[in-house]
Amino acid sequence: MLELINITAGYHGRHLLEGANATLTKGELATLVGANGAGKSTLLRIMSGDLAPLEGEVTVAGRPLGGMSRRELARLVSVVNTDRVEADALTVREVVEMGRYPHTGFFGRLGADDRRIVDEALAVTGTERFSTRNVSTLSDGERQKVMVARALAQDTPVVLLDEPTAFLDVAGRVELLNLLRRLAAECDKAVLLSSHHISSALELSDKLWLMPGDRTLVVDTPANLIAAQKAAEPANALDRLFAGRNVTFDPMRLDYR
Repeated sequence: MLELINITAGYHGRHLLEGANATLTKGELATLVGANGAGKSTLLRIMSGDLAPLEGEVTVAGRPLGGMSRRELARLVSVVNTDRVEADALTVREVVEMGRYPHTGFFGRLGADDRRIVDEALAVTGTERFSTRNVSTLSDGERQKVMVARALAQDTPVVLLDEPTAFLDVAGRVELLNLLRRLAAECDKAVLLSSHHISSALELSDKLWLMPGDRTLVVDTPANLIAAQKAAEPANALDRLFAGRNVTFDPMRLDYR
């Protein structure tokens, strides 16, 4: 659904990725993992059309992002950022309704189909029970669910999330990741999120996109990545992810120690 083709990315003369290729497909939950500064947010900005790659291109449904208008792109790719949305004066439902703006007319008026899609987004994310509350009254976990509901209301085949669990406790993190996995499978979305939590990513993701910091992007299933690490393959991506740091990957704990 979304494809990276020979992507080279970076800034200020520094390359973070070179010649990266990857495909995100419908029904799949993928997690982008890498050390701080590896380029996760840069790559997500390229995938969302906010930043042009130095080389290569990103396509969605076979169409290059560079040739799309902002409205066209917003109908194909929705984004949930780490930054808090300044919407404290709005109700939960009003925030979710904002996801329909790429599909409405000049005045942004919602029709019956728009309201139905909003209702479905609230229901599937479990946010309908507090849809009349102001966003300012929500916990971090509830707020993140609302942002996911807004992305669902945008009704795009691709959903990108930048560190969506950054402000959540363990229970909130697992709950949100389970929700995203369910949305990918049941709503046939291509979902990719960035995360620092390797154990959750290995347990819940269909694919991992690893940025080891050597300008490569490694895309594989958790099972294959763990098998390569257990076999002590010299180029295995899990050991390379934090190369040079005083940590090792423990395949029994599915985490670094």
